[in-house]
Amino acid sequence: MYSEIKNLSLDDLQKAYPDVFGAFCEIFDSMEVHKRKHGRDYNEILVNKGKTTAVFFEGMLSGAKYEIEKVPEFLRKYAQDNDLLIINFGI
Repeated sequence: MYSEIKNLSLDDLQKAYPDVFGAFCEIFDSMEVHKRKHGRDYNEILVNKGKTTAVFFEGMLSGAKYEIEKVPEFLRKYAQDNDLLIINFGI
C-alpha cells in the first residue's frame, strides 16, 4: 500500500483511503507532542521500510537543560525495548 499512499496529502488520503486516514489520525491523537509552534499540527508521517536506528524527539527549547524525563514515556520505552538512541533536538 506504501506505493499508493506515499505522496498523498492527508485530504487526499481521507478521500481515497478513509480507513488508512483513520489509522493516521489515531497515531496523531496518541502522540503526546504533536503540535508545532503556533498550534499547527504536523501533516507528515514517515513511513519507513528500513531499520529504525534512533527515536527523534522535538521538545527541548534552545538553552534549556536536557532532561530525559521530558521525553514522553512511550518514546523512552520504545527506545529502551528496541535498544535505540534518543535524539532530542531543540526548537
